[in-house]
Amino acid sequence: MPSIPLILIASLLTITIATNQHQSTNALYRCGIRKRFGAQLIHHGQTAGLGQWPWHAAIYHRIDSRTSPNGTYKCGATLIDQQHVLTAAHCVIAQTGQSLKPHQLLIHLGKHDLYKFDGQLQIVNVSEVHIHEEFSPNRHDVVLLVLGEVVRYSEYVVPICLEPVSGGRADDLVGQRGWVAGWGINENGTLSEVLKTTQMPVVEITECARSDPNLFGRFVSQAVYCASDRNGTSVCLGDSGGGMYFSTGDRWELRGIVSFGSESETGSCDTGKYIMFTNVAHYYPWIRNLTDGRVGHINIVSKKISERKCEAYALKARKRSNGVCNNLFSYFKTWKIRVGSQEDIDIAEVIVHPNYNSKRRLNNLMLFKLSQPLSLGSRLLPACLANPATENLYDSLMVTGYTGKYRRFYENVNIKAISTQECIARQTAQNDTRIVTPVEVCVVARHEEEFDGEDYLLAGFTGASLQTFNSRSYMFTTLGVSNADGLELEVYTRVASHLEWIEAFVWGDEYLEDEQTATDGAVEDDEMGTETVQEATTTASPRAANFYNKYSHDFYFPDGLKNV
Repeated sequence: MPSIPLILIASLLTITIATNQHQSTNALYRCGIRKRFGAQLIHHGQTAGLGQWPWHAAIYHRIDSRTSPNGTYKCGATLIDQQHVLTAAHCVIAQTGQSLKPHQLLIHLGKHDLYKFDGQLQIVNVSEVHIHEEFSPNRHDVVLLVLGEVVRYSEYVVPICLEPVSGGRADDLVGQRGWVAGWGINENGTLSEVLKTTQMPVVEITECARSDPNLFGRFVSQAVYCASDRNGTSVCLGDSGGGMYFSTGDRWELRGIVSFGSESETGSCDTGKYIMFTNVAHYYPWIRNLTDGRVGHINIVSKKISERKCEAYALKARKRSNGVCNNLFSYFKTWKIRVGSQEDIDIAEVIVHPNYNSKRRLNNLMLFKLSQPLSLGSRLLPACLANPATENLYDSLMVTGYTGKYRRFYENVNIKAISTQECIARQTAQNDTRIVTPVEVCVVARHEEEFDGEDYLLAGFTGASLQTFNSRSYMFTTLGVSNADGLELEVYTRVASHLEWIEAFVWGDEYLEDEQTATDGAVEDDEMGTETVQEATTTASPRAANFYNKYSHDFYFPDGLKNV
């Protein structure tokens, strides 16, 4: 008898340690930010890239373990945090009309090939099923699934963001194109073997009702919205429960769940008709209540001080009239800084990175300490600083700075980041001896016009900011600082790889307190064999340790009730 309590204690301790290990890894990710380079998104349907939609999940039914021991694929779903998945309610309804029990459901995360069990795949049990209390066929078609364990985030498994929308309406989506993904029925009448993806526009709900009053008219409400190109590229049986994703610039948000559509004369999906989606924003309070307010947020470890400062500034932010970020402009001859319309400010101190290599332009960063504080307000706020978790090199990028003969403001959004391997290959082909390193990022730029008839990179563009913009918070995040290496292939010093050094100088004692707190709460990660306190960097500082950055980089009628 005395041995039983000891066994229970040991088991609980093992579970706690495993959870902590996942949490230390999960803290290196943020919702809606992808961590893999993939193909550029296109208009028509295509095979999704591996890790292109890391929040997309697959739901499997395991009702009969004798005939299908691994379960049967049923629907799509969306990971919204480390222990919750959102999908359509009809995806957890059996042929009998009864809801399935948690043990009858399996969730596959990080999946790309439907019939393969790849190394990145995570298979998780379900512990709770929360079907919306007012669910009936095609109404309130939403269910929250609680996973039986904390999932481990990776390049292939990342949650998407959920944010509140005023009034819980979808009006702001009309005219926008959202992305969907799934393994649904294809043109051959079979489930797709690989994950497919496409985008489609959201239309006015009244347009949807007019297009087919008998089908859509009776379901029109603020709880749903319609979308489709009606051009043959659409979702179909097996795609139910999957999400519709929208980009806010540097993050992706979940705004819809595939619910139902129209049946063609042949009994298949009518891709010439609209698709009805569950409006996730309408159910945001319901989701928040079931998840104790934790959905969409990672409150695992303390955020870095620069990230907390950014969130504080975001409370004061509002949409800029010109939609761009006005960079600092420095006059090196007189050592002054000009910001917006404020008077020029003297520089009190210049801090050059201690590992700066002028020949290689490595660690090419410098901090200016101003002689007096700036007057900040809603129209003049500091940019956020990217860290390994918030750095997004895979979506919409922009570069801004001052250049040309008269040092006028310049902005370019026709750019994309490329992998270190691709950059090195291009540099080698150009006989460039300054090979890019992991603490830098390569950007391929297309410049539509010259600036004052000069090559802008030869006219003082060094130090320009590579950044992202979030259309919800109206905040810019600085990803890198230009080395001005070339016209088409540009190299930027990564802020995330030098953040320890920046924070140590800018926030001093606050930074040291954060580091001490992180060290006290560190756990050992058996898989990596290292202490996972903080993503490391390659920078050095008298006030910061020398770390290295480890990371690289169905619907037309409820699936459960018809055509099973």
